[in-house]
Amino acid sequence: MHCDCGTNAAGADAAARLAPRAAAQLRAHRLRIHCHAPRRARRRRSKGVVVMVELVVLAVLAFCAFVVFGTLVASASIVGWILVLPFRLLGWLFGGLGLLVGGPILFAGLLVGGIVLGVCALVALAPLVPILLLALVVAWFVRHATRRPAGV
Repeated sequence: MHCDCGTNAAGADAAARLAPRAAAQLRAHRLRIHCHAPRRARRRRSKGVVVMVELVVLAVLAFCAFVVFGTLVASASIVGWILVLPFRLLGWLFGGLGLLVGGPILFAGLLVGGIVLGVCALVALAPLVPILLLALVVAWFVRHATRRPAGV
């Protein structure tokens, strides 16, 4: 027997003994592919193929989820940037006003600090002045104290 219908290949005479309606149902049943197809033609998919297809479908769904999530994050970033833009512009405006008002004060402070630093450096180098004067006197003597030939 090939299926649960109870028919087999030798059941051709069984259809002749049945009523016409039952014979029609039996013929329709025999025409179905699962009833009289050889066992080799009814291939079952192996479990590995099913698992592989499931993994491919899962990978495609994961990729789609990443694309959707990335798009949502990018759009949220753009919306956030647009919402924060007026505050950034106000920050730049106040920073420019602060530089405009504080710039001359900053420049004056730097000038005074440079002058004070220069005076402090001269005061710190004051003990070296006698040593420098002594070196200059020695250099002057060496330069002007040249030997002259005698009796020429």
